[in-house]
Amino acid sequence: MAKKAEKQNMSLKDFTHDLRRGLGSAIIELKNNTGKEKYLDIVMRSCLKDIAYDTQVEGTKGYFLYTAIRTFTNPEIFLENISKKFGERLRWRLSEQLYDMLCCFAENGYKNADEVFEKKYYELKSRLPLMRDKKINGFCERELLEKLMVRKLDNGFELYKQCINDMGEMIIKCGSDDCLWYDLFLTEAEEKFGNEVYDYIESAKNENVAAFNQSHKMSEADKNDGLQFKIMTVKDFCKTYRYDPNSSKEDRVTIEHLVSRAKELSSESVPNLFRIHSLAHKFAKQAKKRELKALALIAIEEPSDFIKTALLYVFKFADFPLDIEVLLSYMASESEDLRDTVIETLSRIKDNRIHTLATQLFNDEQVENAISLLESNFETEDEALIRTYVMRSRQVAHSVIMSITDIYEEHKSNTCCDILLHLYKNAECSHCRYEIVETMIDNGVIPKNILIECQYDSYEDTRNLAEKHYKIVDWRS
Repeated sequence: MAKKAEKQNMSLKDFTHDLRRGLGSAIIELKNNTGKEKYLDIVMRSCLKDIAYDTQVEGTKGYFLYTAIRTFTNPEIFLENISKKFGERLRWRLSEQLYDMLCCFAENGYKNADEVFEKKYYELKSRLPLMRDKKINGFCERELLEKLMVRKLDNGFELYKQCINDMGEMIIKCGSDDCLWYDLFLTEAEEKFGNEVYDYIESAKNENVAAFNQSHKMSEADKNDGLQFKIMTVKDFCKTYRYDPNSSKEDRVTIEHLVSRAKELSSESVPNLFRIHSLAHKFAKQAKKRELKALALIAIEEPSDFIKTALLYVFKFADFPLDIEVLLSYMASESEDLRDTVIETLSRIKDNRIHTLATQLFNDEQVENAISLLESNFETEDEALIRTYVMRSRQVAHSVIMSITDIYEEHKSNTCCDILLHLYKNAECSHCRYEIVETMIDNGVIPKNILIECQYDSYEDTRNLAEKHYKIVDWRS
């Protein structure tokens, strides 16, 4: 259980800033401030808008917002507005956020939330089969319907049978199962009910269930055919085209192949460097020192900036084998891609000249590149540079956060607290914030009040880390 924090009193601006980023300080403010009603509109607006940074990394802030809602004496007003919004046709991320909040309401005994889910279920069941372009439209709504069906499984096998029947009805109306997603539903059902799941589909005489059964069998057959085709295609490719036919069993990427691919990409109407990424990475892992040196020599002699950059891309993953003076000269290039690749290449190498370049980049306000170069070239006095240039902004780039946490994982400091706190307060990504909290703990500089508020953070991993660390620290010392 989270410990009690000192009473706070935030401005509306600071509260909005902290709430939208998912900081536990916003929850503590709501818990401790007797005048919290002034924040009600801010919490309401945040509930009804997508406030996530990247749901693939951090999930939604649904649980966090529900925690905020629970601090008010009238959570029903939130439920009413959330339910109304959930009834609309929404973009997926907001739909996820609202769904997660409604799940919290339902799990805490609000029957209205279950009624909202049931209404949405029947709306989607009715509408999805009628969409004209079933393969493109309704992407998020098909996933939402499946999530609603998975929820029904908690109420027993009869609800499973209802969902199968309803899906069969949809398939008949649609003419195919393009209006549905159900793989996760069947997987979850099998975990709950075992083989009875498929026995029911096979044995039922109901027209709708039979339609679902037929569609499911066809879908499984298509997947198997697709897998066989994919395996066959890759097998044929490996037989007919190898990077080095005289190599051992493992195909090796050669310099010739890299150069050929770089030239091929450069001739395209919109050359894309990232398309050489996997090839460059594989070469870097396989190549011997003499091969890396040969490639570097070819790269620096290459007149085309694009091809030069594509070949140097390898040295994002392997140390550059020549003197870095030539790389430093490329920092004056007009090609942004070349300069960026050089920065990533140099960030792997420890050299006084790179440290000098980092200092110069700070002075030129190229803070992101400067800090990247310090990852391998950090000196104690550089902390003052980081403090000066990073703490100016309330929007800190993801790459800056990652570089600084990497620096302080390698170079422990008992004076970095203010820098890490600034990143903590202003990181938009809650996963980044977890890395910052972990770095503060590892450096022994995390304040007690921050560790307490992290137990209310929007990111579950941060909550768990903070709670665990709080328990093992003797706060009397």
